[in-house]
Amino acid sequence: MDEAKKQWNGFFTQIDVYEKKILITMQSSNLAPLFADLVRQCDSSYCFLIRVHPGFPLEKDEVYLELVRDCPNVFFDQPSCMPIQLIMEYVDVHITEWSGAVVDAYFEGVRSVVLSDMGLDYFSDFIACGLVFYAKNLDELKSYVCELQRFPSRGMDSQKR
Repeated sequence: MDEAKKQWNGFFTQIDVYEKKILITMQSSNLAPLFADLVRQCDSSYCFLIRVHPGFPLEKDEVYLELVRDCPNVFFDQPSCMPIQLIMEYVDVHITEWSGAVVDAYFEGVRSVVLSDMGLDYFSDFIACGLVFYAKNLDELKSYVCELQRFPSRGMDSQKR
């Protein structure tokens, strides 16, 4: 992992200027409308690291093309190429429809928000314990993103949070 940290150090320095770093892990070849709506509603002090699901190219997705063109605080390529455990060390909140990356986030001290009924079902025990959150709509999602912090004393870089 040390080699990967060296490889991606420049990118992490680049995003360090943002107040909050949000990781979105995708589960399909289409960017969920709720993800794009969140990006549009948050200010530029937030950055969005969108990890594309392997095997699902986005080159023709209209929402993807719009975000790449209009939002300098949205990153697709770097988050999709680096190890998931590494990126989890540097983010504040994780959002997904139902990705197993919720478990990776937990082990790195990052709180997750799930957006789908499948995520609600898969992670019901985590949700019941307050370790993962379920957002039914954009207002709930935005509230969680703004308020949630990393778990105390978890993850490699928890003193910075």
